[in-house]
Amino acid sequence: MDPHIWLDFSMDLKIVDAILAAFVKKDPKQAGDYQKYAEGYKGRLLELDKKYQETLASCRHRQIIMGGHAAFGYLARRYGLRHFALSGVSPNAEPTPKKMTGIVAQIKKTGAKYIFAEEMVHPKMSQALAKEAGVRILILNPGGNLTAEQSKQKLTFLDLMERNLKSLQQGLECASP
Repeated sequence: MDPHIWLDFSMDLKIVDAILAAFVKKDPKQAGDYQKYAEGYKGRLLELDKKYQETLASCRHRQIIMGGHAAFGYLARRYGLRHFALSGVSPNAEPTPKKMTGIVAQIKKTGAKYIFAEEMVHPKMSQALAKEAGVRILILNPGGNLTAEQSKQKLTFLDLMERNLKSLQQGLECASP
């Protein structure tokens, strides 16, 4: 089961509503403030979703090929993309040689110039896949945590998703909206 539901921004709207309800239940005196913050965040999520829709609508390639685990299925479905990953949902899973060969064949079949790797996962498998397929690697972050440097920079989930969109735009060869 894929736990990465937050990579479908329409689901995030429901998550924000659930968090809002929990805060209001715990601290009803501040309900107005919580509501204001939740609506502001939901507005930013809607803007991000629209930006993804517009950008990813005009891509030469429609496949997110991951050199790691299958973390971007929800994102792919939301924007009409296909998602291929070297390993399953666990970031520590090791792919079989058959799976590696299949992904290399998929890369060559599509004519992709890039595969994607996760920022927080060791790049060994992605590097091997890229070398075998003759492509370059772009980074995606599933948004579950931050590096120490990102924490120092005070990056947010929305910041990470903006970076992801830039990588997707380049890797999928999307026209500028």
